[in-house]
Amino acid sequence: MAKSVILVPADFRVESVQKYAELNKTYEDSGLAVSEFYGSLNPSPFGVTKNPKNLKKVDLEGLEAYHAELKRYGFEFNYILNFLCLGGREFSLEGTRSVLEYVGQLYRLGIRRFTVANPVIAKAMSITFPDIKISISVVQNTGTKLKLRTYADIDAVDRVYVSEDMIRDFTAIRSLREEAEKLGIGLATLLNSFCLIDCPYKVNHANVDGHLVDQCSQDMTHYFYAWCSLQKLEHPREILRLQAIRPEEIGIFEEAGITAFKIAGRELKDPDFLKTAEGYMRRSFEGNLMDLLAVYSDNFFREIYSIDNRALDGRLLEMKAAGARCRDHCNCEGCDICGKYLSAVTVNEEQLGRYREIFRKSYDRYTEQVKALGVGNEEYGANG
Repeated sequence: MAKSVILVPADFRVESVQKYAELNKTYEDSGLAVSEFYGSLNPSPFGVTKNPKNLKKVDLEGLEAYHAELKRYGFEFNYILNFLCLGGREFSLEGTRSVLEYVGQLYRLGIRRFTVANPVIAKAMSITFPDIKISISVVQNTGTKLKLRTYADIDAVDRVYVSEDMIRDFTAIRSLREEAEKLGIGLATLLNSFCLIDCPYKVNHANVDGHLVDQCSQDMTHYFYAWCSLQKLEHPREILRLQAIRPEEIGIFEEAGITAFKIAGRELKDPDFLKTAEGYMRRSFEGNLMDLLAVYSDNFFREIYSIDNRALDGRLLEMKAAGARCRDHCNCEGCDICGKYLSAVTVNEEQLGRYREIFRKSYDRYTEQVKALGVGNEEYGANG
């Protein structure tokens, strides 16, 4: 039986590669294997839906050395090129040429796998480099057979990330799996997503971050992060509703048809991706689930919430048996399965209050910044 793939953020440290080879050997009977490492150059002329300020700096020379070491141990590098748009330049000959020439530099290094969000760019890449493999990014929000068929029509596409919002809708996932098998492509998902179910700003946030390159103004990009953080700080239930998968639950998703699992968090400070990968490869984890979700980084949520992972045993099976469809229940209306498990969450009230105040001020700063622009005064006949 083929092993499921685990994708790990690249740390671009040549000396760390061997440790993952050893990890695979230790857990060779787990049915899981770290097979791919993903990342991108920084700086880069193209956005990657992450603020470049939070990503590790790496140039072409550094990538070349790292990629060579990955190949030595039989690993693959997956280059992230997941901007949603180029402001329309992707439909110009000049814009398309700039992307293809950039991909050509990576191709010369031997990189043959990419994660792409823009299907037009994916098609151009497939035409130009017919031997590459493309994964359609999770930010494309694929949740229907029509989307699956459309992306599979691009020759290079062999994997599609399913929509995070449908991650507990096993009927829908199985339906996609049946279609994916006919099309000869695999399905993937994130393991430790920290996104809210049905986030109203998801597409906008990804699109804005995809444009954060070079000297692009970032004066007001705090808005999305502040709003998202406030939801998790003011409503602890949201921590349990996160689109994350526990190590014990991987098998349920494999059974539904997922074959590739990505560890997120390359933008976090001081992460331990190796330890996180091991936690998932064990398929069982004793301790604070927040450690895995935050990849053991210094993410402030670890100061606030502690989640007894094993206290959540049975929750997903209960959801599956009940036919729970989290994306259909805004604020958990009609379903309170997560509410039954809130005792698994311990809250540091002092830190909660501290960070709530910080992010409330950050969120409100947007209003202050707009007002400070001085537009909309009596000259325009506006009130307020």
